[in-house]
Amino acid sequence: MHKCPNCGERLEAFQPLVFGNIVLLDRGVLLFNRERLALPRCQHEIIEALVRAEGRALTTAHLAGCLGGEIYDQSIAVYVGRARSTLRSVDPDFDQIDCVRGFSSYKWIWKSPEAPSTTCRTGDRSAHPGINPMRETIQ
Repeated sequence: MHKCPNCGERLEAFQPLVFGNIVLLDRGVLLFNRERLALPRCQHEIIEALVRAEGRALTTAHLAGCLGGEIYDQSIAVYVGRARSTLRSVDPDFDQIDCVRGFSSYKWIWKSPEAPSTTCRTGDRSAHPGINPMRETIQ
């Protein structure tokens, strides 16, 4: 156990949040299906809130609160759509952000970590136009 030399608070080592096939590393950075992604703040915070809820539905009002400030429900829908699009760049069949109809809510659906894809994702980028150069495969 380490203590802060200034205030005496107990310091703990950062532990990444692991939930199935996603690992939240640091602000804006996560591993999805073993591929590292750097996300804009709003996308990352929405994904982080949904993953931390461990399958429970979160209302758009709660997600707006996670982002801070005055954010409208429609803005949350746009950010969720962008997050889905980013994750579909890794897995075209991505369907883990579920909209709970009638409750204006979203939830993250747990999926087990899968074996690495057999397709090339980071090798020959010319064969894969549109691949995010910020993304890399983690072995």
